[in-house]
Amino acid sequence: MNIAEAVLPAAVALTLVAIAIIDIRTRRIPNGLVGLLCLLWLLGVSDISTAINGLIGALVLSGGVLAIALLYERFTGVEGFGGGDVKLIFALGLFIGFERGLIALLVASLIAMIVGFVLMIQKCIALGRDSRQRVGRKHWREMSLPYGPLLIIGALAALLFTDELL
Repeated sequence: MNIAEAVLPAAVALTLVAIAIIDIRTRRIPNGLVGLLCLLWLLGVSDISTAINGLIGALVLSGGVLAIALLYERFTGVEGFGGGDVKLIFALGLFIGFERGLIALLVASLIAMIVGFVLMIQKCIALGRDSRQRVGRKHWREMSLPYGPLLIIGALAALLFTDELL
């Protein structure tokens, strides 16, 4: 193993950890860190088929998510995915490709659904103590989760557990 083979995965892992922490704290994913992921992918591409698979995954996944996000926002008036999430999906798609990217999105969505449900129950319990307030759609729409960490967990799960599926 040469130094590039050891340093590149470590650099990707550290970048993903930084993205997750920043997204949790600020609800923002810095463009510079997503750009760094893309650069690291370029440095690690070993052959043309890997490059094509990564580019297809990145373009189809991020394009699909962007289209869904724009439609959702158009019809509900609420932002579903932020631009940083879409760019992160692009970068993750480069590394894991289309098929694993779909699995990553599914895992991230399931985790978000579970976490959102738990948070909503907590909010209902807290508001239930104050009999003057009611839980309604407004409370659902005000709730937000940082999606970047969930996407990263989904991508990791897709990498670790999909060899038998694909």
